[in-house]
Amino acid sequence: MNSPLYVILWPAAGCLFLVAGVVCMFAKRWVFSGSLLLTAVLVLGSWQYDRSHETITKLRFFLCGHTLIKANQQRPELSVYHVKVCGLELGDWEGNLRAKDIQLTKNPGSVVVAELGKRPLTGTYLKSIADVNN
Repeated sequence: MNSPLYVILWPAAGCLFLVAGVVCMFAKRWVFSGSLLLTAVLVLGSWQYDRSHETITKLRFFLCGHTLIKANQQRPELSVYHVKVCGLELGDWEGNLRAKDIQLTKNPGSVVVAELGKRPLTGTYLKSIADVNN
């Protein structure tokens, strides 16, 4: 899962700049509204570019462990787990994943396939894990 900073705050800041630019345009503050609109276009454009240019890599890692962070009794697929996987050359990866992104039947210490999502502006994050046979 990506951080809420990138999911919520980035587009919200872009929309805030856009609304402020439109308000300043109606107040006939042309230069200030132009700079706010340009900032909004840059923020929203970079957010969209980051989302649309994601690449996914599947690699084999050792499963170090996973612990339940947030349980959801009504919808168990939305429960959140903290997962840690280890690779020799690639280092350790850890992240918070929803239960629907985890397809495991093995215990920690076994080899799993992990999907790593790489975005140009926000970096690489753990996307999902599954057994080697899946």
